Amino acid sequence: NELFKVDGSLNLTNIYDNFTEEETLFENTQFFGAFNSITLDTSFIIVGSPTATFSFEGNDITCGKLLVYNYEININNKITVFKENQDDDYPVQTLLPSILGDNSLFGYSVKIYDKSLVASAIKLSYESDELHKGGLFYYEYSDSSNSWVEQQDLSASDLNADDLLGFKLDMDASFIVASTYEGYGSNTNKGSKVYIYTKNDEGTVDESPQKLRATNDDVDIDGFTYFGYSVKLQKTDNEHYLFVGSIANATYHKGGAVYVYKYNTSEFELHQKIDPLIDISDVNPFVDNRDFFGCSIDSRISTDETTVELLIGSYGADNVLDDIGTLKVFDAGAAYRFDLSLNDDNFRIVKTGLEQSGDNNNHSNWMYTQ
Repeated sequence: NELFKVDGSLNLTNIYDNFTEEETLFENTQFFGAFNSITLDTSFIIVGSPTATFSFEGNDITCGKLLVYNYEININNKITVFKENQDDDYPVQTLLPSILGDNSLFGYSVKIYDKSLVASAIKLSYESDELHKGGLFYYEYSDSSNSWVEQQDLSASDLNADDLLGFKLDMDASFIVASTYEGYGSNTNKGSKVYIYTKNDEGTVDESPQKLRATNDDVDIDGFTYFGYSVKLQKTDNEHYLFVGSIANATYHKGGAVYVYKYNTSEFELHQKIDPLIDISDVNPFVDNRDFFGCSIDSRISTDETTVELLIGSYGADNVLDDIGTLKVFDAGAAYRFDLSLNDDNFRIVKTGLEQSGDNNNHSNWMYTQ
C-alpha cells in the first residue's frame, strides 16, 4: 500500500517494476518454501521445510520443520530479515512437531494469525493406525519466552488412510479451517472434507470439529469433488463467512464451484453455491466444464468498507478464440471478482478476466485482458 495503488485496469508490467529483491531466505533442503508453506504477519516470516531431516535416537527422521524469522521494515520501506542467528535479540526459531512422523511433510501448509500459528503434516501416520491420515499442530506465541510454543495437535475421529488432513488451511481469531485430499495414495474418491475447529479464549482449540462435505440439495455428493481445494475465512462486523472451493464433479458442478457458508450461533451453514456454468455464463460466454473454478480464493473488506470482495481463481479457463472464431485450448486461467450484494445478501459477479471490444455476437471481439 505504501509503494503503489492500482485500479481496475491492472498493469502487471508496471507493478512488477515496482518490486525489487531485498532478501533471500535459503535452506539446503528440497521443497523449502514449497506447497503452501509460507506465511507472514507484521513481525514474522514463517517458512515450512516439509522434507527436512533430523537425527532422533540414532535414526534419521524426515519429518519436516518450520523456520521462524523476525523482520522489520524501516521508514524507507526497506525490509531487514534477521536470519542465521546474526542477532541475539532476534534468533531464528526452529519448530518441530510433537509427533515426529517419518515423511509426514510437517510444514506443508502454514497459517499465522495474531499470536496463533497452525501447521499441517499431511502425511502424518499415528502409531498402530492407518497411514497418512494427516494432522495439525497448533502454536501460541509466548511473550515471556519470546518464542512460539506448541499447544496441541489436532486430528478428527473419522479420518481414513490417505486423507491428508491439512491439505489447505486458513485461520482467524475464532476458527481454524483444514481440508483433506482424500484417496491420494490410491487415486480414488477425492470427495474430501473440510473441518472447522473453534479456538478458545484459553489459547486452546476445541478438538471436536464441525465437518463439511460437498452437497447438492443438502445431500452429500459421492465421488470426485475436490471439495476443500481452497478455503478462506472472512469476518465482517456482522457476519462470519467461509468460502470453500470444489473444483470438479462429473454431475453437479462440472466446471467447479465455490460453496459460501455463513456462521450462525453455533456452526457454519451453507448460504450460497456459486456455479460458473450458471452464475458466470452471462458475462463470460466461454465458461467450460473443465475450468476448475474455485482452485484459489481470496477475499477482503472493500476499501470503502461497504461490501465483501471475493476473488475466485479458475486455472483451467482455457477458452480462447482465434481471429476466425476457432476455439483454442491454452489453459490460460482466469480470475473472477464477486461482491456481496446488499439487495439479496448473495455474492454477484462484477468483474471477469474477459473484456469486450465490440459486438457481443462476434466472438473475436472477446479477449482475455487481465
